[in-house]
Amino acid sequence: MNTRVAKRFFLLASLVVVIVFFSTTYPAPAKLVSRKLTDEEYQMLRRTEGVYQQGRNYNIIIDGHGTGLRPPTEEEWRELRKTLTVVDRYGYGSPPPSFDNSSLKYFPPVGNQGGEGSCTSWACVYYTKTFQKALEHDWDLSGCVWEGGYWDGHPSSGYWSRIFSPDFIYHLVNGGEDEGSSFYDNMVLLRKIGCCTWARMPYDWRDHTTWPDEDAWREAPLYRSKTGLNFIRVKDSEGIVSLKRLLADSNLALISVDAEKYDRLTENDLWTVDNYQDPATNHANTVVGYDDNFGPYMEEGEIRYGAFKVVNSWSVGGGWENVADGFLLYFL
Repeated sequence: MNTRVAKRFFLLASLVVVIVFFSTTYPAPAKLVSRKLTDEEYQMLRRTEGVYQQGRNYNIIIDGHGTGLRPPTEEEWRELRKTLTVVDRYGYGSPPPSFDNSSLKYFPPVGNQGGEGSCTSWACVYYTKTFQKALEHDWDLSGCVWEGGYWDGHPSSGYWSRIFSPDFIYHLVNGGEDEGSSFYDNMVLLRKIGCCTWARMPYDWRDHTTWPDEDAWREAPLYRSKTGLNFIRVKDSEGIVSLKRLLADSNLALISVDAEKYDRLTENDLWTVDNYQDPATNHANTVVGYDDNFGPYMEEGEIRYGAFKVVNSWSVGGGWENVADGFLLYFL
């Protein structure tokens, strides 16, 4: 593998952290080749994601926008060593040249976490949980829009019983402080407790501590997740193909990104090897699809095509993006 290709796979490997299956049934075993973490992979993940530091605020505010992805604690890492599953291959055959889950009727409108450090709950709950439950129950969300202004908005009220509440999970895992949460925290609660809908606990980015009421607690177990954390390391072409197959099979992927590098996006909101270098992991986003034919664009002096499509939780526009649609792109 030459230096340029190795660099691209390194950045992809540092971006794609976990994939999540949020249905009430397990993925078809024939589609999934998985195993337990090796010691090498475990140490690589610890280095990439880091270990939670007591007293540190992981909600980095960028132009008024919250972030909030924190790494696992030492105790959580010990549990992850035992429970995290590595997916070596998902599916078979060639994936289609493009697929976009955000264009399906099951995907909620792009939302806004405001200044709260709830990005991980937005990725896990608002986007992924809502999408998978809508897909499972054939709930049509295509008429749902984000209403009420940039900072005080919400999805259309008529759809609240079909949109899941980031605050239900975030308020349970943040320890009473608006300092972020980990993928591990969110996923464990979604599996053990479930989650209520927006109707039972509307999101309020200014409120970090209100406990869910009795109706919210009663509804949450109806929507427990069957599966936990699954990890894909995009270290070679097979990893990219597996991720494409996963997305084309109507799944979403959770990723960690460096939100302080949004200002490096190209005019088409694309991150490349040239403008996304030495990334940190401070913000959770959701991969919704890909397009092999996106482009052309220049990278390292060469013309290239192809990108993954990623949704953020900072609403549409707001200064962080150049194309006002709430999405960004990441090179293939």
